[in-house]
Amino acid sequence: MNKISRALADISLDNRVNVVKKLKQINFNAVDLTPALRETYKNKPENAVKLAEAYAVTLQDPKQHREVFQQAALLPKEERMVLIQGYRNAGEGRGIVHAISQLPRQHGRLIMRDFVLKKNGKKDKDALLDVMIWLRDSGHEIRKMEAANQPINPETDSAVVEFFEDVADAISDAVTAVVDAIVDAVESLAQAIVDVANWIAEEVADLVRALIEAGKTIFELLEAAVVTGYQLVKKIVKAIEDIGKAMADVLEAAFNLAKDALVTVLKAIDQLSRTLGELLEWLATKTYDIVKRGVEALIEIGKSIGNILSQALQFTYTLIRNSVKALLEVGKTILEILEAAVTRPGDLFNQVVRSMRDLGNSLAELFDEVVDAGADLVKEIAEAAAEIGTTLVEFTTYIANAAIDIATKIVDGLLKAGKLIIDMVVEIASHGLEAIKKVVDAAFRLGQTLITLLRDVAAIAFDLLKSVVKAAFELGKTIAEFTLSMVEFTYRTAARFIEAALEVGAAVTEILEAVATASYYVLRKIINGVLQALGPVGDIFEWLLDRGEALASKLWRETVLAIRYVKRSVTEVMDWAMQQGQAFFDRMLEIFEDIGTAISDVIDWAAAVGDAALEALGEATVKLGNSVSYVLNYLQKDFLPGLAKFVKGVLDVGYEIAKLAAWMASRSVAIVAEITKGALEAGVTLATLITETIKHPNQALENFLQAIDSLGQTLNDLYQAVIVDTGEQFIEEVTLTLRNIGRAVIDILNAVVEVAAGALGTVIGILMATLSSYRPLSDNEKADAREVYDDAIDLDDTYIAVESLANDIIFGIQDFFTGNPQSRAFVTSNIINFDLDDAIDIDGTGTLGVPRHTLIHELCHVWQNEVEGPFYLSQAIHAQVVNDDAYNYGYDEGVSNTSITIDYVGGTDSLDTGRVTGEGGQAELNAAGGDIDTFNREAQGQIAMHYFVRKILLNQPAANYQPWQPYIDAIRNAA
Repeated sequence: MNKISRALADISLDNRVNVVKKLKQINFNAVDLTPALRETYKNKPENAVKLAEAYAVTLQDPKQHREVFQQAALLPKEERMVLIQGYRNAGEGRGIVHAISQLPRQHGRLIMRDFVLKKNGKKDKDALLDVMIWLRDSGHEIRKMEAANQPINPETDSAVVEFFEDVADAISDAVTAVVDAIVDAVESLAQAIVDVANWIAEEVADLVRALIEAGKTIFELLEAAVVTGYQLVKKIVKAIEDIGKAMADVLEAAFNLAKDALVTVLKAIDQLSRTLGELLEWLATKTYDIVKRGVEALIEIGKSIGNILSQALQFTYTLIRNSVKALLEVGKTILEILEAAVTRPGDLFNQVVRSMRDLGNSLAELFDEVVDAGADLVKEIAEAAAEIGTTLVEFTTYIANAAIDIATKIVDGLLKAGKLIIDMVVEIASHGLEAIKKVVDAAFRLGQTLITLLRDVAAIAFDLLKSVVKAAFELGKTIAEFTLSMVEFTYRTAARFIEAALEVGAAVTEILEAVATASYYVLRKIINGVLQALGPVGDIFEWLLDRGEALASKLWRETVLAIRYVKRSVTEVMDWAMQQGQAFFDRMLEIFEDIGTAISDVIDWAAAVGDAALEALGEATVKLGNSVSYVLNYLQKDFLPGLAKFVKGVLDVGYEIAKLAAWMASRSVAIVAEITKGALEAGVTLATLITETIKHPNQALENFLQAIDSLGQTLNDLYQAVIVDTGEQFIEEVTLTLRNIGRAVIDILNAVVEVAAGALGTVIGILMATLSSYRPLSDNEKADAREVYDDAIDLDDTYIAVESLANDIIFGIQDFFTGNPQSRAFVTSNIINFDLDDAIDIDGTGTLGVPRHTLIHELCHVWQNEVEGPFYLSQAIHAQVVNDDAYNYGYDEGVSNTSITIDYVGGTDSLDTGRVTGEGGQAELNAAGGDIDTFNREAQGQIAMHYFVRKILLNQPAANYQPWQPYIDAIRNAA
């Protein structure tokens, strides 16, 4: 018998107080306790129970309790049960648990099974509760130490509860041992914790902390709680959170649970007022399978699609997409998802649509899914799809076949997404006009005006622009509405629109009529467009003609003004006016002047067009009272050839030739030529032109004569006007001017002879009067003259020219008519002319003159001039022309030579006898009976010369010159 057994031998074990008192008096060792219990059990099992009760309340050192149960683990089951029962009877079930916590694992598991399982194998709820309470209190202690930042130190000598305050082992190890044992005993944590569902949150938190300390995972806790039910799950979740575990840890564990368990946990989380966003934030980093489980669970706990998606929006797009995918896979329709998302703020709807597109849903599928639910949702889808980058081709492909109300909503959505009508038209164009028309119709239904529509498509390719305009017309937009809207656009843009309208059937007249009463600026813009489209101005003017618009009306003026503004030139207007006739021409010119167009523009146009335009310009200039001089001045500088036709035009309508002559009086030959040309074409005669030109000084006539020459007017034409048409009124001025401008005397005289031979002497006289180098007759010459002519000639008014006239006035005339370059002396009026090449020094003093016999011949012409006037000269020249030997009145030539004195110093020359003396001509002289007029003017001069040679130079007797005497007498006696 051991020490304890002996000490208690004489005490009744029924009196626990005495037993306890006695035990306290015994100085026993821990190793004595179990043997004493066994001895007592052998004697009387019920007394063993009572001894165990005494142990339970007497032992102070936890090590003693551990020693008892450690030894008990080696006892038969019945004896172990006695020990356990005694502790429980003493109310120290938690002491058993504490002892278990100190035992080796194998022993602890054994004791725990005995503690919590009844003999029938059922679980003892009270025992289980004691275990849970011990664990709760252990957890509480752990939490306290954590709160105080005290580490769980195995060397810390602190108790878990007051009963075990002397336990020095680590609480962590103790808790682990207990949890290990209880789980081993009841086979699952769920069965162990079932009765804690009614604990308050703080208690559950302590329990959970202990379980966690014992190595139980959150997953295990949740799994165990789920078995018990939702309320425990909720408390466990709360407890996990209260002990400082992250919600992410809870979620990680929860998503390893079965579906129903997960739902329960998420429901619990939700009921604990944790936000859905926390779950979704966690899901954002998870795989799709996890997201799907989460979404499905959320739907089952009553979370709405919209709420799920709105919360997901706070995180990654991937979460949105996975959420949408999950929703679809758990049976939610596209319509349900979109309807849920459309009412949510922010970018959610766009992201949902994007997700559906990324998940393989075509735009058409999305529209088809919602089309029956309302067109507004179609619009929202369109806007969202556009904003996420869906190509317009997908939209337009759908629009092309959609009803107009649906098409309108899609267009509305696209517009709200910032897409342009122009882009829609471009993309839908491949579907044809009806498809384009549908977009245009939608734009109108959405409140766009024709102006805004046109503004949107202004830059579109021209073929598409035509389609848009055609669609607008077919949808009821009027030409007038279209035309008046052009005021909103630039000229270039308006022109494109108008061209498009014309090409799709709009009439020019309709377009123009729409703005007939509008402001000038509107009219100008429309005309610009029409002209850009059609080119010629004729269509515009034809419109005015068709509407019966009077030429004098304001509308004509404004139309021309608009065309002028657009075309920047007068060309097309004046071209058209030319074709219509002079009245239109005049009016166009008048309008151009009125609107401030430089008349030079019209002049330039006329010059470029040619004769008809210049002539018309001339007529219009006079009719409108414009300055003819201005036009003439302009043309002379820039387009000289235009003067002629312009002049013809002004003269045709009555412009005074006198004014024209005055203008050209100081102009150059080239200008005068063109003026003259025009005047002649207008029917003005040379006579009139000469008459008016001579009124002006300086070079007017000179330039005029040169001008008519350049125009091909012959000297014949000129002298016809001068001699015949004006009655020789201006013969002197014209002749002298012709000489000044270098016209050949031969040509002048030839023309005079052709026109009026009788005027030849006058002309020659005029020419010869221009000679300035001549001398009076010397005394010797006068003496010779009196021997023949007595006083029939005014010798004091008779002169000899001493300038070189070879090939000029006199000898040029003589050479031309005679064809003989060996010029003879020649008389014009009272001047004797000779070629200086044939001159002699008559008196040895250097005085040039003709041989004495020649002087007498030439003086006969002076006499002829005094008697007959200048007609003598024409007769003389005529004689030379018609008679190859006009000088020879019948004398012999080539028979012999006779030497005669030729000067006053004894100089002689041997000359042909017949030519110098008239020998052989006596018969003709006698036959004429002294009638001097029988002989031509040159023959008369020869008769006088032969008389002088015979009588004076040869000093022959009277008989030798008697045949010549009657003629000399006739000369002397002529009146």
